[in-house]
Amino acid sequence: MANYETVFVLAPTLSEAELAGFVDKTRQTIAKEGGEVVSFETWGRRKLSHPIGKTREGIYACLKYKALPPLFKKISQDFRLDERVIREMTTLMREKRLREKKVRVRDSRESHAVPAKTSAA
Repeated sequence: MANYETVFVLAPTLSEAELAGFVDKTRQTIAKEGGEVVSFETWGRRKLSHPIGKTREGIYACLKYKALPPLFKKISQDFRLDERVIREMTTLMREKRLREKKVRVRDSRESHAVPAKTSAA
C-alpha cells in the first residue's frame, strides 16, 4: 500500500456536524475498500488566495491514508463530484531515505597555498 496525503478545501457554509459527517463518510469509504486512515487534521476556516466562483473562504483539512492506487482514484473522483469540496490535491508520500553525505575533507595546506614566484636573475 502507498501513503497518500490529500489536502482539500470545503465550502465555508458547512456546520461542524456536516464536516464530521463528510469525514466519517470518507473514513468509511477508505476502510471498506481496504485502506487505512493514518490521520485527519482540520486547519480551520481561512481566506482563499483568490476567489473560486463566488467563494472567498473555505475550511481547510488534511487527510493522510494508506491505500492501493484504485482506492486513491476512487477517493479523488468522489471529492471532485462532491459539491462541498471546493478544491483538492493529493500527493503520494514517499519514504524519506537517509543518505550519507560524503564530506570532502580539505587539507589546510591546500586552501592557504601561495603560488611560487619565479625570479628573473
